[in-house]
Amino acid sequence: MTSPSVLSFIRRDSRRSSAREGIMHKSQKAMRWGLWVHLFWYVVANLAQVVVWAIFTPDQFFWPLWSILGWGIGMVAHAWAFRSASRSFARP
Repeated sequence: MTSPSVLSFIRRDSRRSSAREGIMHKSQKAMRWGLWVHLFWYVVANLAQVVVWAIFTPDQFFWPLWSILGWGIGMVAHAWAFRSASRSFARP
């Protein structure tokens, strides 16, 4: 037979773990949302630069390339961080 203090500890610990899981789920959703927002603005800003280049300087060097590559490195790093964090949330 278990003592009442052991049972109360088990109940309290299970509540904490479910609260922790809820926080991790919300955090993972926030991270996913942040990645999608980052990707959206990456596409919008780079498309705008390509349109400006195509309208005003189509015969010159494709200068939006630098923004696409530079920001693309940031996008890859953000996606990689999200993926590795998602894997750590999935571990028990």
